[in-house]
Amino acid sequence: MNFYKKNMKFYGESAQLDKLQEECFELAEAISELEDFERLYGIDGSGENINHICEEMADVEIMIKQFRTLKPYRIRINWWRKYKIKRQRGRWSE
Repeated sequence: MNFYKKNMKFYGESAQLDKLQEECFELAEAISELEDFERLYGIDGSGENINHICEEMADVEIMIKQFRTLKPYRIRINWWRKYKIKRQRGRWSE
């Protein structure tokens, strides 16, 4: 059993939905902090702020990979990803 499947099984779907929500919030917060830094100081807020965003992106990615081990989520994630990519490609040709 791979890491993602084992972790999902260990904590359960409900707990991991809560954790996914938490990680998404932390990512949004990290992005907001970067935007606030750049707005307040008028300089590029890279470095530590970018590192924090990447850390939170990794957390969200790990959570999504766990949900992809569950067939109902995997099927719907794949469908929505394809739909959104197709829609965006359509925008390029407008």
